[in-house]
Amino acid sequence: MNPNSQFSIAKALVEFLSEVGIEEAVICPGSRNAPLIEAFSQSNFQLYSQVDERSAGYFALGLAKGSLKPVIVCCSSGTAVANLLPALIESEHQGHSLIIISADRPKGASKSCANQSIQQERIFGSYAHYLDITAYDLETFEHAYEANIRRNLHINIAFKEPFYEFEHGNPRTEFFKLTEDAELEKDEPYILEREEFLGGVSPLLIQGFGSPSVDEFKVDIPVYSDVTNKHYKQSTLRHLEHFVHHIEEQDQPNVLLTTGTYLLSKKLKMALSQQDIDLHIHFGNKDYISPFKAKKSIVLSESSIESILNQVGDASNYSKRLSNYDRSFESDNKYWVNENEVLKSIAAIRNHHAPSTFHAGNSMAVRYASLFSSFDTEHSFVLANRGTAGIDGCLSTFLGYCAQHPDVHHFLVIGDLSFLYDSNAFLASPLPSNFTILILNNSGGFIFNMLKGVNSLSNKSRELQTTSRAINLSKVSESFGLSHSKCDKAKDIDLNSQVIELELNAKNERKYWAKVWS
Repeated sequence: MNPNSQFSIAKALVEFLSEVGIEEAVICPGSRNAPLIEAFSQSNFQLYSQVDERSAGYFALGLAKGSLKPVIVCCSSGTAVANLLPALIESEHQGHSLIIISADRPKGASKSCANQSIQQERIFGSYAHYLDITAYDLETFEHAYEANIRRNLHINIAFKEPFYEFEHGNPRTEFFKLTEDAELEKDEPYILEREEFLGGVSPLLIQGFGSPSVDEFKVDIPVYSDVTNKHYKQSTLRHLEHFVHHIEEQDQPNVLLTTGTYLLSKKLKMALSQQDIDLHIHFGNKDYISPFKAKKSIVLSESSIESILNQVGDASNYSKRLSNYDRSFESDNKYWVNENEVLKSIAAIRNHHAPSTFHAGNSMAVRYASLFSSFDTEHSFVLANRGTAGIDGCLSTFLGYCAQHPDVHHFLVIGDLSFLYDSNAFLASPLPSNFTILILNNSGGFIFNMLKGVNSLSNKSRELQTTSRAINLSKVSESFGLSHSKCDKAKDIDLNSQVIELELNAKNERKYWAKVWS
């Protein structure tokens, strides 16, 4: 076993915590913490699973109160970590010890607008002693741990993809140190030298969340806009993420221009990272770090967009070539919309209510919404909490938006776990009623079954990572006085219900998305 592999490090940490007498751990499902989940699965720990990090923290506190021993909570990155703060505060005040082990993205990820990336180091302030596992060898880590054993602890570990490479055995690493990604240097403001591009300039503009409008500049270049960008209609390429792998070499972009922040499509980002980009210019925050492997990467303010676009000049011929890919893809795959129950249900609800806004939860819900919008003639942009891309708070955010705009109808597509997780949102008073909610019930944690390499997990780990729960969601809705209906076909939807639960066949949906993402 490689002593420096991510799994070896996770396993060594779990073994150490077991050796010092800790016996219980609460596992919060996730993907980035998969090495930790597998390490715990191979241990002698008593393991519990809880999808709600807020609840997981308090559940662990109850265990600690009952045993008078520290209890571990293991979670993924982003706001999943932040949700543990209330329980840590209570634990601190009661004199108990919780040990939070959080998976993190590599250094600089939050500056590259990566999903679920926040500043996790010392996030809990004075309520948990922070142990940076990258700063210790094993011996000094043990000393640091022993010096703080009676306090809440936070151990933060950055994991890079792939997450699902496991070796089964008994490692004992000599150190914990992980290799961090180096930050890219920032160049000075750049004047485009066209002679650098022997085949000419082939530019591609990608608008992320929060991008400014580019319509006013009247420059003809190919534009791909994220579905969460309010200027989504400016996109000339609706399906780039699906055909990007099939672009002929002579048609691949060599100048990448990006605006805004987050992009929903991980597939698109990975594909562009594998292409030969000569120049990447990002317009926005000066702390941005490019996730693409361009020969040169620079960051300029948004005020420079017009200047650079004018230097790029007319790219109408290149724009037409990429548009041909886009039209060909749509023509060949338009049947996608007509064969999927989720997309047909979205269409039925939108046709009936003509909602003013289209909202989506995270995980699979926003991906269904994005796919729908890419084929929809109205090309509606989607409102979603993509800042950290967590499932927490999606329902509360939606209801707040409904309350702010009470005179129009609003529509939310959300997963079963996201709905359940944030169902306390319905305690808001006065509670708005100008909405329709479509719950996608795939028995929880469906997206984890779609991840590459997930089959490498042991059966026990899969049970901990996925989140199947036999919950009667209609009882949840009815307890708040909401009308709730259930069906498994779009043709059977009760369009007058406030909450519509669509029961999905997980096997069929996996096959469907395997085709979409192929």
